Amino acid sequence: MPDDPDQSTKDYMHFMAYMGAALTSWADVEEAHFLAFRKMMGLTKKELCSIVYFSIPSFEGKRVLVDRIAAYYLADDFKSEWSKLDRELQSASSQRGMLAHYGLDFELLDQTTDEDGSLKFKFGAPRLRPSSYNEVFVIQGKTGDKHTLTMDKIRNCAERFQELSKRMADFTHRMQEAQHHVGFAQALFPPGGLLAAFHQYRPAEGPSQEPSEK
Repeated sequence: MPDDPDQSTKDYMHFMAYMGAALTSWADVEEAHFLAFRKMMGLTKKELCSIVYFSIPSFEGKRVLVDRIAAYYLADDFKSEWSKLDRELQSASSQRGMLAHYGLDFELLDQTTDEDGSLKFKFGAPRLRPSSYNEVFVIQGKTGDKHTLTMDKIRNCAERFQELSKRMADFTHRMQEAQHHVGFAQALFPPGGLLAAFHQYRPAEGPSQEPSEK
């Protein structure tokens, strides 16, 4: 048992509060990422943009999609800044994965035996660690301090996600489109669908060829 049960309870509550703050802050990151994607798509209906983006199961898939569109869409002056943001998104997404998939754990600080033979344990603050049953994590080297999320690390995650969502929103507001002969959104989703676009741009028919008389 801990020396101070009340303090242990407070530590646990603070730990869970930071967990909640980090996960909800990550939701803000994904929303800001989507809004960048929607602006890049230009005149495409916002509902269609939403269906395309949120139909992709993983954030990594969303990130790759938007990054490739950004490579086409963005003016050259914005591409370097976007690359930095995209790398930050990839790194932050890895942290979010730890928050979602690591389990609650308590460090065993001390163990004593009373005269009657009963055991007493002293535990440290709560933390997140990979499951001890996951041998894949062991093979991948996901062990040790690097993959132990303490309360301070989780609080830092929350702050990092909040800052990242703000930077994404600011970038989306400022970003400008490169000049293309054909609008990107119109090329992907032309009015009336692809078949209508095909008929619109098909070659004009030449004069009819009547069979010559012999």
